Amino acid sequence: FLAAFNPWAWALWLIYPAQIIRLARRDGWEQALFLTLGKFPEVLGVLEYVWRRLLRREQTLIEYK
Repeated sequence: FLAAFNPWAWALWLIYPAQIIRLARRDGWEQALFLTLGKFPEVLGVLEYVWRRLLRREQTLIEYK
């Protein structure tokens, strides 16, 4: 609860709208929004990779048909 009033937490949340506005001037609003939202699954993938490396688990190949 107290984290919501932390100035650093507010700064982090304000970065995303600023990024969308910055990208929208170049690529349009829709693409800017989805480019920014796409960062969340990217980070989850990186964290999963690092976690598996730390636990020395085997990496599996992802195949798309």
